[in-house]
Amino acid sequence: MHTPNVAFQLLQALTPYPLRENESIHKLAAQVHDWQQFYALAERHSVTNNIVLNLQANQAHHLLPAPVWEQLKRRRKEHLLNATYLTREIIQVGQALEQAQIPYWVMKGAPLSQLLFGAPHIRSFGDLDIIVPPAVLDYAGQVLQKTLGFRRTHPPHQLTPRQRAYLMRHHHHIIYENPSQRYSLELHWGIIEEYLMPQHVAERILARAVSVPLGEKHIRTIDLDSMLAVSILHGAKHQWARLKFLFDLDSILRALPTPDWDYILGILHATHMERAAASAGILLQRAFHRPVSAPLQPKQQPNREVTRLVEDAWQALLEDSDYTENYGFKARLRLTRYRARLKAGWKHRLFMLEDLFFSYDDWAAFPLPDVLFPLYLPLRPFFSALRVLQRTR
Repeated sequence: MHTPNVAFQLLQALTPYPLRENESIHKLAAQVHDWQQFYALAERHSVTNNIVLNLQANQAHHLLPAPVWEQLKRRRKEHLLNATYLTREIIQVGQALEQAQIPYWVMKGAPLSQLLFGAPHIRSFGDLDIIVPPAVLDYAGQVLQKTLGFRRTHPPHQLTPRQRAYLMRHHHHIIYENPSQRYSLELHWGIIEEYLMPQHVAERILARAVSVPLGEKHIRTIDLDSMLAVSILHGAKHQWARLKFLFDLDSILRALPTPDWDYILGILHATHMERAAASAGILLQRAFHRPVSAPLQPKQQPNREVTRLVEDAWQALLEDSDYTENYGFKARLRLTRYRARLKAGWKHRLFMLEDLFFSYDDWAAFPLPDVLFPLYLPLRPFFSALRVLQRTR
């Protein structure tokens, strides 16, 4: 097992909100020599907000050098302003969709923070995730563009029927950019990619949606029992490469004194993500040294695949940068290998291999008629070489 440095250990201690105890914080802070590394790690793991709130609540900010504390406070202020702005945007987007009679759900973001902490600005977030039924996806996109002035950025071009079918099967959202370019909106037709959660399971979850107050409006969002299962799938999809993913899981478990484990385990079983759940329990215990609820408690001897998933995730978590944000081929190959082990069976692995070798950039840069769509797979190396040549000219 890779051992974290002192700066990361302090980050582990300060991430869960609110803190359980602060004795270890005093000991660890006294051992930190590179405080800029600590600040960089807090940013890299998207937990700056938690740290400021915990230090303020425990009157422990004196443990940090004054310049670092000022940096953290500035980031907290930026987050607060951004959360306030995005909360207003949620309401505006919701009103536009309601006027068009489009059902929608807001996932994560301000509604999840409201459910967990009673305030929309505790949990950090930087974009909006809106779910609509697949049948009205195009209409919802038109409303965003014509009514609110959004611009579609991914994929930016008009899709052919086969490209659209591939996108719907392999992904779960289209990205739009706000006119002010301050944030992106992910317009979902699924909660997460269908290879991780079939549509019928997503519909079952959305049928349990709860209403959360945001300002003077109530917003529908995913209930916490369902969000516990979703957070496991979401963290596993990203190889748990940031502490924020484990923070979400920890916060949901704290907010659910009596989780509906029959329902939660049923969702995990229906998605065949038992390996992800087993590895999540081990990682949560390792990261935050907290007792884990019985259904997520690590077995004495987890199977080999779970052990590999845990060690690969822990290695990614300890790296100075989040490699999953790198869209180069080597990084994609590494992440694909991890995702391929989340489920058993050759069909899942073949699906992941197909996903690795298709690129949406190729569709726009080298358009082929739909009848030749399968050629994108064998021609990928050729297209990549052409792109490199174009950049070097």
